[in-house]
Amino acid sequence: MSMDKAIPVILILLAVSLVSSFLIGLVGYTSIQSLGRNPSRASRAQLRMAIYYMIIGAAAVAIFLIVFKWFKPT
Repeated sequence: MSMDKAIPVILILLAVSLVSSFLIGLVGYTSIQSLGRNPSRASRAQLRMAIYYMIIGAAAVAIFLIVFKWFKPT
């Protein structure tokens, strides 16, 4: 892979990593806030949190795969 193709790949992977990390932190923060307001609904909040984590992780993996397929070395 030439250097002119490596820079966009690095920037895309960095952006995907930062955005997914931010979203995971945001989901954790909001779930802790909701548990603090209403602890009796903990099981429902934890289920939603797990589903959101799976969606964020699947989206990040899909973007990684698209980037690797798109910028495949020739």
